[in-house]
Amino acid sequence: MPADAEEIDLAMARAIWEAGGLIVDVRTPEEYAAGHIPGAINVPVDRIAFHLERLPPGQVVTVCSMGNRARRGAERFARLGRPAMHLRGGTKAWAAAGYPLVTGPDPGEWRPLARRVLRRVTEVLRHATELATRWARRGGPRRRAAG
Repeated sequence: MPADAEEIDLAMARAIWEAGGLIVDVRTPEEYAAGHIPGAINVPVDRIAFHLERLPPGQVVTVCSMGNRARRGAERFARLGRPAMHLRGGTKAWAAAGYPLVTGPDPGEWRPLARRVLRRVTEVLRHATELATRWARRGGPRRRAAG
């Protein structure tokens, strides 16, 4: 009896990916190098048990080109005690939706959440600087006479 592994759609997978969730591409290294989700780690489906301890803890989202191996991979992770989900439609659906893929043997860098946080912090600092400048132009703090 296969272990339960939830199938997720593109919107859910994208949200998990943007939040920095663990994406595991279960295809062969050659398929992975031809195009994968940025930041995804390559662990072929038949090697999952051997690499389980090397992966960061927590939930796993598995992906392949169309979804079948990803389902098997997610079920294997679940049998090994890791919560797992698999992406319906795989990297083909991901690319068809206009989401990025990278090529080569390395995961590639992608930190969308960190970029959004950095952008927001930059906006807040810019606003704070503008407020401080306006405040200084108005004379800054009004000092009370010592008495």
